[in-house]
Amino acid sequence: MSVTPVLKKLEQFFSDQQSIVYPLLLDGISRAEIDEKKKALNLSFPPEVYELFEWKNGIKDSDNLTIGQCRLFPWGILESFDGLLGVYKFSTTKKYFSDIYFPILTSGGGDYILINCNEDDEFYGYVYWYSPALYGTELDLRFNSLHTYLQCVLECFEAGAYLFEGGVFEERAELADTILTKYMIPEV
Repeated sequence: MSVTPVLKKLEQFFSDQQSIVYPLLLDGISRAEIDEKKKALNLSFPPEVYELFEWKNGIKDSDNLTIGQCRLFPWGILESFDGLLGVYKFSTTKKYFSDIYFPILTSGGGDYILINCNEDDEFYGYVYWYSPALYGTELDLRFNSLHTYLQCVLECFEAGAYLFEGGVFEERAELADTILTKYMIPEV
């Protein structure tokens, strides 16, 4: 399912609520550029991953911003495709996570949102949290697709659970938690 309409709706919240980081987001890159950069890897990106990087490709001039100022939503800091490709190569070489997962977003503190890029896996396209501090070496399965995750984020903005105050992302956790439980894969 296409994430572009959801990203366009999210853009309106970022703009209307004057997110500090939103104007600093870089233009997206093409599928051809993405494919060229990942051609040596054995990854099959779900279409939503292409759409995400076609939409925006990281943040420019973020050196003077705090992690909080860079966030568009929880775990929602956009890094460039090249930066995430470097994280992928380093992390898979060090065996921090399997080479079937690709990082698509970050929390800014060494934690990443990963997506399963193995078409032969029953969990292809599923979204995981990778946080050594919180989960050790285990990945935390969260959503069945990037679309589901972004739709959840959008609903949180629509309900006022996520917002920007003074241009910085804020979360009303109790309200957000009720929305998240509708979308997240329950823990087993």
